[in-house]
Amino acid sequence: MRTRPPATASPQQLAVFDAHVAQEEISTASMHHHHFDSTIEALQATRPALRSTTPTHVHEADSSQHILHLQRPQFRFLSDCASINSGLHKQSALRTHIHTSPPASHMETRTMLRPLATTASHLCRQAVSTTPRRTQATLARTKRALKIPPHPSFLTPDAASTHIIYNPPAAAPSVFHTPFKFLPKSDPRRQANLTQLVRRRSSSDPLAASPPGDTSAASATAATLPPPLTRGEENRFKPRRNVTREQVDEMRALRAANPLKWSVLKLAEKYECTPIFVMMCCKASAEHQANERERKAAIRARWGPTRTQAREERTKRKALLLKGLL
Repeated sequence: MRTRPPATASPQQLAVFDAHVAQEEISTASMHHHHFDSTIEALQATRPALRSTTPTHVHEADSSQHILHLQRPQFRFLSDCASINSGLHKQSALRTHIHTSPPASHMETRTMLRPLATTASHLCRQAVSTTPRRTQATLARTKRALKIPPHPSFLTPDAASTHIIYNPPAAAPSVFHTPFKFLPKSDPRRQANLTQLVRRRSSSDPLAASPPGDTSAASATAATLPPPLTRGEENRFKPRRNVTREQVDEMRALRAANPLKWSVLKLAEKYECTPIFVMMCCKASAEHQANERERKAAIRARWGPTRTQAREERTKRKALLLKGLL
């Protein structure tokens, strides 16, 4: 082993010393690599024999170690590699008291042993780990469960028009919104609310605060009213009831000639009267009534037991409702 050069050594002497140390490290590393390669080949050659060997006779001193090696040759191979690695590391640590960085032999040996350690750790993790993993099926179910539609108050009914979404948060009841039902008669909030309500009505109704002869207030009120109903809408809400005798005779003739075309609703729309009045004036022929009964019977024949029972229960409920028992 070389000694360190004195502190007063020249740069040339230090360079020569570093060159000799590097040469020794290279020769030592090559020797260790040759020894390591021969050891690995010997261990690989003995692995098939170790697999087929059964523990027949073992010395008492090292019985447990031999049994472990004979039963598990892969662990013996890894332990031998680890012991070689630790021995090389100790020898390299004794020679590196001059340089602070680790020697090249140790780094190369560690690089060669790294695949073995990685494989062993991967096998151990696969054997020990029993935690379930997320797969594509569980991910799809999770996304489907979390796909919650928004509340209807947040949906836009018509995207073309601008509107306001009123969705206030939950809050405690306020004294300003207490109904009169829960306020005593002597509560001052009654009078305050009534006064405010009267003021609003007086300010919103221009006819109440204007004299009778003021036409500007009437025009302002007419401008705020909704548009008037059309003739068709007015006739629909207010059907005419003054049907003449000639119209009744014409209605009966149309009903007798073609009852399928001129139904009760069609005649009521034509003569602007109620369907009840049409049924009072016009009576369908016996042939038309028989055809209607056959058509309805054919429809009921296609019903199943569930629909038949539902219709019977509906009829019973209607009868009870008309009697006031439901």
